[in-house]
Amino acid sequence: MRQAQAEDALSRAARRLATALLYLVAFWLPLQYLPTRTLHVLPLAFIWLDDVALAGAVALGALLAWRRHPARLRSPLDVPVALCIAAGVASAVVNHVSPGHLLLALRGPLEPVLAFYVIWLLRPPRRHLLALAALSLGLALLQVPVTLAQFALTRSDMSRDLVFGTFWIGASNSMAFYLLFFLLPLVALAAARPERRAPLYAAAALMVPFVLSSSRGALLILPLLVLAAVWPQLRRPAGLSGLAALVLAAAVGLGLFYAYKPVIEGSEDARELSPRRFWIEQWNRDRGMGRLYYARWIGERMAARGGPALALGVGPSRFSSSAGAFLRAPLLDEATKGGHSPIIPGQLLATVSEYGLLGALPFLWLMAAGIGLAHGAWKGSPSGEAGAVRRGLFAASLFLLAGTVLENVWELPHVAMLAWAGIAWCALPEAKPAPPQIR
Repeated sequence: MRQAQAEDALSRAARRLATALLYLVAFWLPLQYLPTRTLHVLPLAFIWLDDVALAGAVALGALLAWRRHPARLRSPLDVPVALCIAAGVASAVVNHVSPGHLLLALRGPLEPVLAFYVIWLLRPPRRHLLALAALSLGLALLQVPVTLAQFALTRSDMSRDLVFGTFWIGASNSMAFYLLFFLLPLVALAAARPERRAPLYAAAALMVPFVLSSSRGALLILPLLVLAAVWPQLRRPAGLSGLAALVLAAAVGLGLFYAYKPVIEGSEDARELSPRRFWIEQWNRDRGMGRLYYARWIGERMAARGGPALALGVGPSRFSSSAGAFLRAPLLDEATKGGHSPIIPGQLLATVSEYGLLGALPFLWLMAAGIGLAHGAWKGSPSGEAGAVRRGLFAASLFLLAGTVLENVWELPHVAMLAWAGIAWCALPEAKPAPPQIR
């Protein structure tokens, strides 16, 4: 009896600790760069705090599930995750990559998936899920005053790299991608419940840092994701008047912002939102990020290495993944020497180049499986506020695939962790009423 009570007390303590670690991750995820990279009041090593907390929460969740709910140790993502690891090992063996560098490479796209696993294993009660969502939304709204202050201080420069919120200098695109995971659920909720104004007002507030980020990729992809979020409500256009007003206000604000912004000297097309200029910059590594230029560059070298390189890539952490950038891979240095940036953005390019055409398939399967979970959960319960939030989270999860050409989206913690946490929220089985007792 005492042993059972002691075990119950230990389980409760472990659950409380795991839940506390979840709150720590949610709090630290968007704030970690402000005291470390920007203000330099904390050592840079503190950016690992959320990683350690997330790993600890997963370990505790797995232990609790093993003791109490063994079925939770199996999830719909287990097979694609295992195949991703197998693809990494195969590419590492063929390309003679050390185990340490392999682990660093796999950490990039797979560590954020732990956000799915911890929620899947712990099954936090609804009050904690709502509290975590409120905390995360509050931190997203914090970007409003921070970006306004940054814009006011750097207005004469009008550089998007100087408006980055609580992230780091140059992370304007990343901040905009982060905001998508709040904008889309809010927009879906506002469309489904037009009588409630709070979601619409919150979305309007978040459009301020979104516009100030001046992220062309995010601006181009937002309409498509919004369309996915509000698709079920398009048959009721009368209920979308609030969203239409928001879109109009955002368009006016965006137009004024770019009209006021100085032109870039030496550009073949001074209009920053010009599709022609955007296309030119994808091929020109001196004036833009050169995504298409680098795709051709690494493609030619993979072809020169023959079939093994085309099938399994040049090796994990050997080109443009986050691990490759951290290790300053020789191929990456060779490609970017003299270019506009030492970093090559684009998850599809990073994954295909390092793992090959065959090796990239498990990673794509993993992302598609996650998106499928979010979509299936919404289809299973499409009505009400919960259904609207699921629809918005599903639309946001599409960014895992839609954003692969823009940035290493699977490896940005403040983007990918939000995506996988949202997928887990959608995938959690809803509590069902207990069957009536026969007396």
